[in-house]
Amino acid sequence: MKEIWKDIKGYEELYQVSNLGTVKVLTFRNNKYTIKKERRNYNEQRK
Repeated sequence: MKEIWKDIKGYEELYQVSNLGTVKVLTFRNNKYTIKKERRNYNEQRK
């Protein structure tokens, strides 16, 4: 299954979530976005 990323409403350009439950924190440095932190299976960890 291909992972599809979408911005989180109200937090565009800061956070993204995928259809597999992965959350990314984005930072802007040197004129480009980089991934600061990534948490896999976010939905499973909250249970």
